[in-house]
Parts: sequence; C-alpha cells; structure tokens
Amino acid sequence: MAYAYSVLGSMLNIHRDDFSPEDFKLVLQHHGIIGEGNSQCDPFAIIVKYYRLAAQQELPDGEEAAIYWWGVASNMARASPDSGFTVGELRAAISKAEEAERSRDSYLFGDNEQQGGSYEMLAKATAMHFIDESDSFVLPQVEIERDDGGSKSVSLRVNNEIVCANFDAAEKISSTFYVERNKDLAWTDTSELEKEHGYDASAPRIPPLQTLCVRELHKAGCEFAAGESDPAVIHYKALMVAAQKGGLQGC
Repeated sequence: MAYAYSVLGSMLNIHRDDFSPEDFKLVLQHHGIIGEGNSQCDPFAIIVKYYRLAAQQELPDGEEAAIYWWGVASNMARASPDSGFTVGELRAAISKAEEAERSRDSYLFGDNEQQGGSYEMLAKATAMHFIDESDSFVLPQVEIERDDGGSKSVSLRVNNEIVCANFDAAEKISSTFYVERNKDLAWTDTSELEKEHGYDASAPRIPPLQTLCVRELHKAGCEFAAGESDPAVIHYKALMVAAQKGGLQGC
C-alpha cells in the first residue's frame, strides 16, 4: 500500500504541469481521485495526501519512509494557501522525516545514498524562512525558479521574496537549519501537532520489521522462537540450532 500511494503521488507530481488547472481537475474527477462537486483542485495538496498515506503505511524502519515524509513537507510548501497548510504541519512533517531517517534499518537496506534530495532541501529552506512564525501561521505558496533549460532549480520565492537564492547549495541549507533548530526555537515534540492534524488517523501503527519477522517465526512454529520476543535472543538460539543440525532445516 505504501508503494501504491507513493506511485500515485509521484505520477501526479510528474503530470501536473501537462494540463491546465481545469483539465487537471477533470482528469482527477475521471479517475475518482476527487469528487465532481469539488470547486477547488490544488495538485500539491492532493500530492501531500498520497505521500502522507504512503508514509503512514510504510514500516517505521522501512527503506522509503523518510522520502515519503519529505514529499509531504515539500509539497505542503508548494501548495496554495487556500489548502490551509501551516508552519506547524511543515515542522511536524520534517520531524517525521528525520525520525524515519534515524529509524531506517540500515542492516537490511544498506546505507541511504538518496537521502531526501530536492524535497528535503525545499522543506528545510522553507522552514528556515518561517522559523520565527508560530505553528498556526498558514504557509504561502513557495515557487521554484529554474534555469533557462528548465531542468535545474535555481531559487525559491514567496510573494517575490527570495527564500533561498541558491537552491542547489544543499549543504549550506542543511547546516544552517540544524544550527537554528537546536536553539530554543527547536521543534522536537510534535505529538500535539500529530493529534491536531491526524497524521496517524488513517492507518494503524505498523510494528517494526523485526517484530513482524518474529511473528512469522512464531507462526511457522520454529522451536528456537517459541516463547521469545527479543530478536537478539531468537537469533542466538537459531545459530545454536544451525550448529547442531548443520542448517536451519524444518524452520
């Protein structure tokens, strides 16, 4: 489900510039993404919806959770103010992305070489620009200016004011952001924001991948997992069984 939702969000992001706003709305109505009675259609708000669903469905220690949350945050910044996204919601999504990056199971998936890319930098640059605003401040729409070829992001603007003059200077944005967020203005506890905005309302909390693996071992009736819940203990017992039997036959 996480992958399916992310594909919807990604494809909407790719094709939103291929249609006029009215035609884009007709396409969404045709595929049942929005109802025919919808008077407004903000593509970025819809993309936020699907990336958020993807993030909620992904395993907490899964490979893609962080980029999904960066997708939520960056598309919030680009949405119309009529969509009502606030600085508080942006900060909460950023915190979710950072938490997901820390929780990623690197033993299973290896080092994360992709990181958050342009999604991460756009979200951080916007959060830095509005760092003095309250959580309830409604985000204006951030616009991306590109070079003549249109393939490379150059700067971010809000109401003709430059948010980030050199969008490709990712290291500078990141370092400044992390210095500022460690001050008194830091936002680390987002529990109240999550309750207010219902980040976990549409999906039950999914256990970590290790827990799911332990459950499968229990279901399979593996003797070395019986009565145990600690993955490290189960792993040790499995090695003992392997040493005695010359393999993991029957498990």
